[in-house]
Amino acid sequence: MIVDDHPLYRNGFQDAITRTALIEEIRTANTCADAQRQLASHTDFDLVICDWRLPDGDGLEFLRTVAQTHPTTARVLMSGTDDPRLPERCIEEGLMGFLPKSLDASELASVLTRLLLGETWFPARGATPHMLSVRQTQILEGIAEGKTNKHLARELGITERTVKHHLSAIFERLGTSRRAEAVSCAVEQGLIRPIRR
Repeated sequence: MIVDDHPLYRNGFQDAITRTALIEEIRTANTCADAQRQLASHTDFDLVICDWRLPDGDGLEFLRTVAQTHPTTARVLMSGTDDPRLPERCIEEGLMGFLPKSLDASELASVLTRLLLGETWFPARGATPHMLSVRQTQILEGIAEGKTNKHLARELGITERTVKHHLSAIFERLGTSRRAEAVSCAVEQGLIRPIRR
């Protein structure tokens, strides 16, 4: 779900998400109240991206209520306001990311892909170079156990294409290019536990 009261930005944002081909359905809302109604009638949202300033409230406060009513839904705040405190507040609130509206189209597409794959993203010091998402950790542990992409996709309920996207992100984060090398690096850094044979 995208919550933003500016139609042009909201539509452009929706187009950027559509181009990633990682989301089957996108819903939009222009107020907190509208978003709340949709959340009440659809409980299976994976991700809510909300503007900070909305006509009927504070986007950060709204995302706080989303955490209470939909604890498994990932949350991201976006804003056109250049406030250096916002990313830190988002981290404190347990959000997956903070998106400045100043991101250009190519940056936005890259960041959205990461968020949709379950990674965190913050523009300043919030991001940790070797941080892995829960899904990426599951995939690495599966690889360590000798599972194929097809097996992982079936086990995790995702497509093989999504598994490959996750692997690419894992390789980039760990500075590796092969599966075995990524597993070895992750074990060394304590990101996954060594598999006992």
